[in-house]
Amino acid sequence: MTDIVVALLRAGWSDADVARELGMDPEEVFRSKQVSGLPDLFRDHPYSRSWD
Repeated sequence: MTDIVVALLRAGWSDADVARELGMDPEEVFRSKQVSGLPDLFRDHPYSRSWD
């Protein structure tokens, strides 16, 4: 499943599109990105300043 998620994200799909089309939670898409170990998948991920 991780390979499918990575392929779709590299094809330009958004995280939300992948989650909706594959019936996944947004958290599952995020975990698939982490498991793949590919930093370029996080390139456009918004930075959280929650520690401020």
